[in-house]
Amino acid sequence: MTSVEWQIREFRGRDGLLAVEASWKELLAGMAHAELCHDFKANLAYIDHLCHDPANFRCLTLADANAVVAVCPLEARSDASLRFGLPVWGLPWHPHWQISGVVSANERVLHELIPAVTAYLRRSAGSRPLVVFGPLPADSPLWQGLDRLPPSTYCLHDSRAADVFDCREPYDVLMARLTKHFRRNLRSHYKKLLSLDDVRLVTATDSADLATEFQAFMTVEASGWKGSSGTGSAILLHPELTAFYGDLAANLGREGRCQINSAYAEGRCIASQFCVRVSDEWAILKIGYDESYARVAPGLALLQAMLEQCCADPGTNRLSLVTDGSWQRDWQPDVVGMRQAHVAVKPLPGRSLVSLLRLRHGPAKRLAQRLRH
Repeated sequence: MTSVEWQIREFRGRDGLLAVEASWKELLAGMAHAELCHDFKANLAYIDHLCHDPANFRCLTLADANAVVAVCPLEARSDASLRFGLPVWGLPWHPHWQISGVVSANERVLHELIPAVTAYLRRSAGSRPLVVFGPLPADSPLWQGLDRLPPSTYCLHDSRAADVFDCREPYDVLMARLTKHFRRNLRSHYKKLLSLDDVRLVTATDSADLATEFQAFMTVEASGWKGSSGTGSAILLHPELTAFYGDLAANLGREGRCQINSAYAEGRCIASQFCVRVSDEWAILKIGYDESYARVAPGLALLQAMLEQCCADPGTNRLSLVTDGSWQRDWQPDVVGMRQAHVAVKPLPGRSLVSLLRLRHGPAKRLAQRLRH
């Protein structure tokens, strides 16, 4: 199959996303593995709460002679890879939506998607010089499409990785990977946690319990360094983030695909996890804990319990931590490398920017890393 055999249609804004719902869900059902970025309801939440301007949201459907074979969501947005606002088309991305994706169950289609979408944008995208694909897993078949483009027209580079656990492995096998020192710390911290008054671990899965635990989650997440006296990044301090996570809790929760795990002691919530499920994967999107209880590490107890739950469920193949935070390394997770590509849409400005991006992510970046270390 070649890209010239495809019909590409463009659907705009929230109404455009709703217009492709049937095709999106049919394709998603055929995917062997999916993440939050592939979920239709999650994308509705994205466009309603995280998208800077929903009018700039697009869904491109790619169809052969018989049916739609892929849906590629795009957003006209600003990209800061060159330390200044660069107008691009890109797969949806936000600090609270760090992994992106397209919806297709056909690897041959994915091999063709980047050149096909780039060619379409070249004909119709106005003044935006680049299109950004990713962050996506480094082993995604999507990247093979870059081989069909002139090397001078794109910059492919590594981006932040994601830590995951293969929950097809028995829980005891995963725990046996941990160092003796870390296992001893887990036992010690858990013993200290149990020594507190009124200790309980709560798992909320139905709508009423999720609503209650969502408030507790936001409160504890805002209680420490993320709060108003720290970085100011707490969800509770940003109405659009509160609405986004509330939307996920309500709409995915109705389908049994949202879970909030909380640790309580001494009459208060001292740690909480916000988790969602798509396909065969649970993902821990956000965590929060009361820093005054750091000595008992309640977040570690929650992660251990969630890992045990996922390994015990035959329908769960993976638990994702979404990012690669340094504290996670003690758990010996598998690391999923991520990549991102900037592809020139407009030949002159696009190729010049690609050259700058190659300097930014090539020798200059490696030199900066050496100087830091």
